Amino acid sequence: MSKGRVVVELFYPGYIGLEEGTAYLVNIESRISVIKIQNHLRPLEILDFDNSIVETHTEKELAVQLKNSDLSISPNNNIALRYDNEKVFKVIDYSNTYYKFFTPRSYTQLIMSFEVDDVGCSDEFEYYTNVLERFISLYRSLTRDIKIRMPNELLDKDLVIRVDAISYTTEELKLPPEERLTKPAEFDLKIHKVKFDRQELNLPEVNHNISKCTEGMITLLNSEYKISDAEEALLKAFEEAKLNNNYKYTLLESFIAVESIVMKFVNEIKIQKGVSKSKLKEYKTEVGIGYVLNIELPLLLDLSDEERKIIGNVNNIRKKRNSVVHEGEDVSKKEAETALNSAIKLMDMIEEKQNNK
Repeated sequence: MSKGRVVVELFYPGYIGLEEGTAYLVNIESRISVIKIQNHLRPLEILDFDNSIVETHTEKELAVQLKNSDLSISPNNNIALRYDNEKVFKVIDYSNTYYKFFTPRSYTQLIMSFEVDDVGCSDEFEYYTNVLERFISLYRSLTRDIKIRMPNELLDKDLVIRVDAISYTTEELKLPPEERLTKPAEFDLKIHKVKFDRQELNLPEVNHNISKCTEGMITLLNSEYKISDAEEALLKAFEEAKLNNNYKYTLLESFIAVESIVMKFVNEIKIQKGVSKSKLKEYKTEVGIGYVLNIELPLLLDLSDEERKIIGNVNNIRKKRNSVVHEGEDVSKKEAETALNSAIKLMDMIEEKQNNK
């Protein structure tokens, strides 16, 4: 084993608002690392609707090239957009039916440096994720710059992580860690890992029956159907679960959907039985969702054992939601999935009750 220093380079999405060339000590449980704002970058992203990747297969290799290698901007058929007379932030080339977008993006070149016990063990290189998470979380807390997303939220970004590691000399080992980590040295950075965006989000595939949903869209568009608050919240819960992997907000949005549809449904029944809207409004804050779920809903409806079980599962979501909001508890993936599925079953149950009135 050879103790040494690992250097990691990463182009991080967004403009991290700190001065170029500044370096920061990151202390995680007494382990010192360094992260440096190397440079602010403005790479160009091109969206070309009249282009594609052409594959050429041979026995030995796969060659790729662009169908149209001309990525220039038409001098006479373009729109350039500026923000407050600053630099151009988008160009649209409309010279063809299938147009092109040119969009500069903001990135920040970060250089991280930390020590490992064995420079030959690539598993130790992954410590950069701890350094990055600590640095970005503190930056967001200090600046409230929510445009800079947390590392675990960069699901739609391609990231290239380049790494090099060098062993310390006997003399360097005598220095304090912060001096060893900031000492100038020559590095040969090579690709260690490539994190691709979630390509499944861009694939032309769906989980629903296209023919059936095509007919359904025609029916909905010819009606005056309005999406309810509960449906909006449920879609948001799906987004948090499937796109963002945010299990806390999956559970919270699932419960918002439940609370919305249950309160609306129960109040409609009360009005049908002669309770005035003014009285419902007067006692709105006196009747909590826990009481409505466990007392009023079973009292107002003829429930099967399976339906009572559904309500019991939803009540568990309510309890977990209270622990999350008031005690800061975490939510596991399994708990989030259970919450989402329970919310769907309750909404389906209430829809069936409404249709059978």
